[in-house]
Amino acid sequence: MALRDIERSPITMRRTPRGLEPVSALDAELIDRHPIGSDIEVSIRRRRSSAQNALYWSVLAAVIASGRCAFATAEHLHEALKEGLGYVVPRRLLDGSTAWRTDSTAFANMDAAEFRIFFDRAMEAISTQVLPGVDPIALLDEARAKIERAA
Repeated sequence: MALRDIERSPITMRRTPRGLEPVSALDAELIDRHPIGSDIEVSIRRRRSSAQNALYWSVLAAVIASGRCAFATAEHLHEALKEGLGYVVPRRLLDGSTAWRTDSTAFANMDAAEFRIFFDRAMEAISTQVLPGVDPIALLDEARAKIERAA
């Protein structure tokens, strides 16, 4: 990463009883480039956890593994959920028409609060549209139980 990119990269801070503290050495170095007393603009975004992301993908995998779903892969289901829930962005084509592509749910694009809303809406869509009447979390629990019995 070029020095210019590093200087523009987000700085991750942790809230402590003493205030905000940099999480990594690089974060501390970037903060130290500003003199004491400098006003620094901060945007608050809670970072998503890997566990939250893993749960989402595990549920999608369980839905696909159930054999009761019209989608071939968890990735296909993920794209359909994003599109069906309105997580799309327009793009202009050369002929002047507009096409839509699904938006990203990557860690860099969606914080914990935003992903939680998406997750809840996705679970609702699974239980009402993809597998009507099926609780997707219960489906995940069933899949885990089968794996444990087989082990």
